[in-house]
Amino acid sequence: MKKNGFIAISLIYSFFLVFLMTLLTVVANYMHNRILLNDVKKSIQQNLNNKFEFNSPFLKFSPYAKNTQINYANDTWIVLKDNGDSSVLMLARALTNEELRANLDSKYISAISEDTMLMCYDRYDPRVCSYEGPKIEQYNLYYWDNSLVRLVVDSWFYNNAVLQKASANDALVNMTFRTHSVESSTYIRIPASNEYTAYNNRYWNYTYFTDENGKSILTVNGRNAYASQAKLEVHPVIEVKKKSR
Repeated sequence: MKKNGFIAISLIYSFFLVFLMTLLTVVANYMHNRILLNDVKKSIQQNLNNKFEFNSPFLKFSPYAKNTQINYANDTWIVLKDNGDSSVLMLARALTNEELRANLDSKYISAISEDTMLMCYDRYDPRVCSYEGPKIEQYNLYYWDNSLVRLVVDSWFYNNAVLQKASANDALVNMTFRTHSVESSTYIRIPASNEYTAYNNRYWNYTYFTDENGKSILTVNGRNAYASQAKLEVHPVIEVKKKSR
């Protein structure tokens, strides 16, 4: 009996030692992997920091001629105006159908056609500029701040990681402008009338002209366009600061 008890205790201690050795091995591997992971994280962070320094959110301090094209935020932009310490840029391409749809409430999707959209809704809506008829409460006059296009470019801006990095690093100018007596202040907009004319009247300007029986009319490069009828391209505009000399 004593011999069998000794053998049983020996087996228990043997299993315990094997378990203990296994546990220590697992813990040692965990600690080693954690050290390796921290090293990798530090390496990635350093790489990102180096890229951040290399791809500065600021423009190079240099004069930029009007209508020239430059690369910024992974896109091509057209210089609308050089202000010395900053430059006003317009996205060279129009926002695509996918971008328009992704950045507009599904309620207003009918305002989009291919790569173009209405400035104002073509039915009455109290939240945005709109037109359904000439009677009161059948239309809502246009202001930039209540336009469908503003909803799109605002959302596009806030979902653009590169532009958000630029904004967080104070590389963008908060632009101020007016649409018929109402002042707006924003980091992104669209061009004013005649600010860029190469596309004639294929793209929206924010410049208000007048209204006719509740129909809002905007000036688009010298011509008039009904905000709730014309479907035009959308080209966002930003103003980017330059690096200090």
